[in-house]
Amino acid sequence: MLDEVKNCKKAGCAEGEYWLEAETSCKACTAGCLKCMNGNSCSSCEDTGIYCQGGYRYDANSVAENHNEKCVECLVAGCEDCDGESQGNLVCNKCFRGYKLQDNSCVVDDTAKPCASGFYLNKDTGNCAACAKGCNQCTDA
Repeated sequence: MLDEVKNCKKAGCAEGEYWLEAETSCKACTAGCLKCMNGNSCSSCEDTGIYCQGGYRYDANSVAENHNEKCVECLVAGCEDCDGESQGNLVCNKCFRGYKLQDNSCVVDDTAKPCASGFYLNKDTGNCAACAKGCNQCTDA
């Protein structure tokens, strides 16, 4: 970058920005990019090591400093994969095994086998519960 006297000086763009000589200013890298050379490249992404477990979603707007704390629970019960809001509600993309997606809700799927061997689906709680000792398959304790 040249100043008014044609002396070179460091552009000094902040992290997440690149120098655009044509406009003699810093421009933002694409969304999610930490380091870039121009608006069409990305050499380092933000938060690449974060993967939220099933039932949680990554909240990029979270103010938490620890990236692991940016994983927030899906507010749709039984939802394994949810994301951003639509009309104020979280959108569920996929339900846990044993549930089916119906009108953005996860409802028990009676045709599925939701629980591992030795467990059954407790319809009162909606959770898997252990069968009696020594029983590999059951519908009740």
